Amino acid sequence: SVPTSLVSQYGGAVVLAVAAFTDPVAGQPLAGKSNSVEVKGLVSIHLSPASAPGSVQQVLGLADPVLITLGSEAEPEMRCGFYDEEAGAWSSQGVWIASRGEPGAALVCATTHLSLFGGFINTFRCSQASLLTREGVYKVIETNWYKHLPGKLLLA
Repeated sequence: SVPTSLVSQYGGAVVLAVAAFTDPVAGQPLAGKSNSVEVKGLVSIHLSPASAPGSVQQVLGLADPVLITLGSEAEPEMRCGFYDEEAGAWSSQGVWIASRGEPGAALVCATTHLSLFGGFINTFRCSQASLLTREGVYKVIETNWYKHLPGKLLLA
């Protein structure tokens, strides 16, 4: 939902462009973190004055939050976020969960700016993932780790 204060701030004659994307996007960078996120329920919201419908206005610091219902079911680990173009990554600053609703319901986010929004879930990079490769398994087998006390205790 869009607060009336947003519309009146621009003289009441505005064009609000909203686009929703259904496909999730994996492997996205997270601002200030080394891990990546999977983003679901993408919604893009931009505002233009009716007198110049092609000119997108930067909308920041709204007095009343805009509520955005994402096109994805709310998952327990999911957070609301936006794509920070300056950082080139997803961020949750200035965006919060307004409602998770009942199980299976869409995630509703609140924000005081307009941008590209989505619900994101952290995806973890396992530092030991190389052990699961063919070369990693051979390296484990070729060593004598099982002959030393920690290996014996593990196998006991």
